Amino acid sequence: MSNDKYEYDLPTHAAINFEGVERQLLDAYAEILNVPVKASAKDDEVREALMNKLGVSFAFDNETGEHLSAPVTPKKKLNMTELYELNLSGRGAWQGRRRMLVLSRPENYRGDQPLYFGWGRQSYWIRPNKEASVPLPIFNIVRNARPKRLTQVRKTLDDGTQTVRNIFTEYQRIPYSDMGDDPDTLHLPISQKEQFRLIAGLTNNFSTFKGSDGKAVDFTENQLRAVAQRLSIEVKDLPTDGASGIIRSRILRKLSIAQGLEAIA
Repeated sequence: MSNDKYEYDLPTHAAINFEGVERQLLDAYAEILNVPVKASAKDDEVREALMNKLGVSFAFDNETGEHLSAPVTPKKKLNMTELYELNLSGRGAWQGRRRMLVLSRPENYRGDQPLYFGWGRQSYWIRPNKEASVPLPIFNIVRNARPKRLTQVRKTLDDGTQTVRNIFTEYQRIPYSDMGDDPDTLHLPISQKEQFRLIAGLTNNFSTFKGSDGKAVDFTENQLRAVAQRLSIEVKDLPTDGASGIIRSRILRKLSIAQGLEAIA
């Protein structure tokens, strides 16, 4: 493999377990990923250290090529600010609920190279036959990969003639074993919608929240507009001031929360 074509292309080289990558690039990747490497280490040892750093599953940003780590939020009850700052979109590293699974190696699949999945801006890889903690959206892609294939059913009638009937049946394209939720992420929301439903419960439906001094603080219109933007709610048709009630109602309707819907324009 020519390294001129893939020079400093960490996602591409990680997807092939760094096979064929020259030592100069291996050392560069070790520096990027903060992997200590001794000068006396063999190339295969460096490759193994890099893959161990990436783990059983790993992701990159499609636009920047940046390695997306998966920080686990401490096991605790999250407050409004902590919930709001979680990323549960396809932009950046997923910070919500994760699922444990083991992928089986597909037919005609050679070696132990990881399998690729894409979601949002993420390029995601999972090694087969190893238990992995993966973002819930990636698990849903695996679970829902059930295309239909044509099957012919033959039947012999009483007079000896045969009929052929074509039927389409679903099959699991990517065999896997579901090991349940990652216990370290049970306190985290499963989607952006649930994220903001939890925030609604902590803020009296986006009316007030507790400040750092423990006192109730009103949601400002700018804060409501920021929530609407996160939820892809259109508010450009509203006046630039005095639209808090309508914005709040649109947010509640998006989240399927019944309270306060009388103010919807």
